[in-house]
Amino acid sequence: MSDMTRTPARTDVRALSYAAWMRGADEERTRLLRQLGGLTDDQWTAPTDCHGWSVRDIVAHLAGAAASTAALRELLRQAYLARRLGKHGDLVDRMNQVQVDERAAFSRSDLVADLDRQSQRGLAARRRLPGRRRRGTPRPRHTRRHNAGT
Repeated sequence: MSDMTRTPARTDVRALSYAAWMRGADEERTRLLRQLGGLTDDQWTAPTDCHGWSVRDIVAHLAGAAASTAALRELLRQAYLARRLGKHGDLVDRMNQVQVDERAAFSRSDLVADLDRQSQRGLAARRRLPGRRRRGTPRPRHTRRHNAGT
Protein backbone atom coordinates (compact mmCIF):
# COMPACT_ATOMS: atom_id res chain seq x y z
CA MET A 1 0.00 0.00 0.00
CA SER A 2 1.38 3.43 -0.89
CA ASP A 3 1.82 6.19 1.66
CA MET A 4 -0.99 8.11 -0.06
CA THR A 5 -3.61 5.48 0.71
CA ARG A 6 -2.44 4.13 4.04
CA THR A 7 -4.18 5.51 7.10
CA PRO A 8 -1.60 7.10 9.40
CA ALA A 9 -1.22 5.74 12.90
CA ARG A 10 -3.45 7.58 15.32
CA THR A 11 -1.64 9.99 17.55
CA ASP A 12 -2.80 11.15 20.91
CA VAL A 13 -5.12 14.05 20.10
CA ARG A 14 -6.00 16.35 22.92
CA ALA A 15 -8.62 19.05 22.79
CA LEU A 16 -7.41 22.51 23.72
CA SER A 17 -9.00 24.22 26.65
CA TYR A 18 -10.64 27.52 25.86
CA ALA A 19 -7.89 29.39 27.71
CA ALA A 20 -5.19 27.55 25.73
CA TRP A 21 -7.02 28.27 22.47
CA MET A 22 -7.19 31.98 23.30
CA ARG A 23 -3.48 32.07 24.21
CA GLY A 24 -2.73 30.35 20.90
CA ALA A 25 -4.84 32.84 18.94
CA ASP A 26 -3.08 35.76 20.60
CA GLU A 27 0.33 34.19 19.91
CA GLU A 28 -0.63 33.68 16.27
CA ARG A 29 -1.64 37.35 16.04
CA THR A 30 1.67 38.44 17.55
CA ARG A 31 3.70 36.25 15.18
CA LEU A 32 1.79 37.46 12.13
CA LEU A 33 2.36 41.11 13.06
CA ARG A 34 6.06 40.43 13.62
CA GLN A 35 6.34 38.71 10.24
CA LEU A 36 4.51 41.54 8.47
CA GLY A 37 6.92 44.04 10.00
CA GLY A 38 9.82 42.25 8.34
CA LEU A 39 8.44 42.18 4.80
CA THR A 40 10.12 44.09 1.99
CA ASP A 41 8.10 46.32 -0.34
CA ASP A 42 8.28 43.63 -3.02
CA GLN A 43 7.00 40.97 -0.61
CA TRP A 44 4.19 43.28 0.55
CA THR A 45 2.89 43.65 -3.01
CA ALA A 46 3.61 40.06 -4.09
CA PRO A 47 0.74 37.96 -5.44
CA THR A 48 -0.67 35.21 -3.23
CA ASP A 49 -2.47 31.92 -3.83
CA CYS A 50 -5.71 33.92 -3.60
CA HIS A 51 -6.17 34.88 -7.25
CA GLY A 52 -5.85 38.62 -7.79
CA TRP A 53 -4.88 39.38 -4.20
CA SER A 54 -1.51 40.61 -2.96
CA VAL A 55 -0.12 40.13 0.53
CA ARG A 56 -1.39 43.65 1.26
CA ASP A 57 -4.90 42.66 0.17
CA ILE A 58 -4.82 39.63 2.48
CA VAL A 59 -3.80 41.84 5.41
CA ALA A 60 -6.63 44.26 4.60
CA HIS A 61 -9.07 41.34 4.51
CA LEU A 62 -7.77 39.96 7.82
CA ALA A 63 -8.21 43.38 9.46
CA GLY A 64 -11.74 43.71 8.08
CA ALA A 65 -12.67 40.18 9.08
CA ALA A 66 -11.34 40.78 12.60
CA ALA A 67 -13.41 43.98 12.79
CA SER A 68 -16.54 42.04 11.80
CA THR A 69 -15.76 39.45 14.47
CA ALA A 70 -15.38 42.14 17.11
CA ALA A 71 -18.77 43.79 16.63
CA LEU A 72 -22.07 42.54 15.24
CA ARG A 73 -22.87 46.05 13.98
CA GLU A 74 -19.70 46.00 11.86
CA LEU A 75 -20.54 42.55 10.49
CA LEU A 76 -23.99 43.79 9.46
CA ARG A 77 -22.54 46.98 7.96
CA GLN A 78 -20.12 44.96 5.82
CA ALA A 79 -22.91 42.62 4.74
CA TYR A 80 -25.10 45.59 3.77
CA LEU A 81 -22.32 47.13 1.67
CA ALA A 82 -21.56 43.76 0.10
CA ARG A 83 -25.20 43.34 -0.94
CA ARG A 84 -25.03 46.73 -2.66
CA LEU A 85 -22.13 45.47 -4.81
CA GLY A 86 -24.55 43.35 -6.81
CA LYS A 87 -25.10 39.66 -7.30
CA HIS A 88 -21.71 38.61 -8.71
CA GLY A 89 -20.13 36.00 -6.44
CA ASP A 90 -21.46 35.03 -3.08
CA LEU A 91 -22.04 37.40 -0.19
CA VAL A 92 -18.88 36.35 1.66
CA ASP A 93 -16.71 37.08 -1.39
CA ARG A 94 -18.32 40.50 -1.71
CA MET A 95 -17.81 41.18 2.01
CA ASN A 96 -14.14 40.27 1.60
CA GLN A 97 -13.92 42.78 -1.23
CA VAL A 98 -15.53 45.47 0.94
CA GLN A 99 -12.88 44.81 3.59
CA VAL A 100 -10.07 45.21 1.06
CA ASP A 101 -11.57 48.21 -0.72
CA GLU A 102 -12.18 50.13 2.52
CA ARG A 103 -8.51 49.85 3.42
CA ALA A 104 -7.11 50.58 -0.05
CA ALA A 105 -5.86 54.05 0.93
CA PHE A 106 -4.23 52.93 4.19
CA SER A 107 -0.47 53.22 4.37
CA ARG A 108 1.41 50.03 5.08
CA SER A 109 2.00 51.01 8.73
CA ASP A 110 -1.63 52.09 9.16
CA LEU A 111 -2.86 48.80 7.73
CA VAL A 112 -0.69 46.73 10.07
CA ALA A 113 -1.80 48.91 13.00
CA ASP A 114 -5.44 48.38 11.95
CA LEU A 115 -4.90 44.62 11.84
CA ASP A 116 -3.36 44.75 15.31
CA ARG A 117 -6.21 46.86 16.71
CA GLN A 118 -9.02 44.87 15.08
CA SER A 119 -7.57 41.48 15.96
CA GLN A 120 -7.20 42.56 19.60
CA ARG A 121 -10.83 43.74 19.55
CA GLY A 122 -11.90 40.41 18.01
CA LEU A 123 -10.09 38.42 20.69
CA ALA A 124 -11.56 40.63 23.41
CA ALA A 125 -15.07 40.08 22.02
CA ARG A 126 -14.48 36.33 21.97
CA ARG A 127 -13.37 36.42 25.61
CA ARG A 128 -16.63 38.17 26.57
CA LEU A 129 -18.81 35.37 25.19
CA PRO A 130 -20.59 33.35 27.86
CA GLY A 131 -19.14 29.88 28.35
CA ARG A 132 -22.11 28.12 26.75
CA ARG A 133 -21.73 30.07 23.50
CA ARG A 134 -17.99 29.43 23.40
CA ARG A 135 -18.54 25.68 23.51
CA GLY A 136 -21.35 25.69 20.99
CA THR A 137 -24.94 24.82 21.65
CA PRO A 138 -25.20 21.52 23.49
CA ARG A 139 -27.83 18.97 22.56
CA PRO A 140 -30.90 19.30 24.80
CA ARG A 141 -30.89 16.64 27.52
CA HIS A 142 -34.29 15.27 26.50
CA THR A 143 -33.17 14.45 22.91
CA ARG A 144 -33.04 10.72 22.28
CA ARG A 145 -30.36 9.14 20.21
CA HIS A 146 -31.84 7.00 17.48
CA ASN A 147 -28.69 5.72 15.81
CA ALA A 148 -26.54 3.15 17.53
CA GLY A 149 -23.16 4.52 18.44
CA THR A 150 -24.10 8.21 18.43
